[in-house]
Amino acid sequence: MVSPENPHVPVEVLREAARLRAQATSQRQAGREIGMSKTGFATFLAGTQPYGPTLVKLRAWYGARNQPGGDVERLQQRVCELEAEVEQLKRRLADRKP
Repeated sequence: MVSPENPHVPVEVLREAARLRAQATSQRQAGREIGMSKTGFATFLAGTQPYGPTLVKLRAWYGARNQPGGDVERLQQRVCELEAEVEQLKRRLADRKP
């Protein structure tokens, strides 16, 4: 379990979680939830290393989303994320078929 204060969440884990959230909503919405601008969020997703204050925001956002005893909204968000992931996998499989 990761708490918002945990400084040991790897950046790539944060990036993947943020990417999934953006797929489920939009880059603008996901960035807003984290406290980042749309441009800063897009740059982060593209692979840049976040500055200290941004990293704190990302870890707090990630920790808040991964607390035990979550609420219905968080579960609904996760379902949306999983649906987006399934659709992406379907597209990849369709592209592989001869």
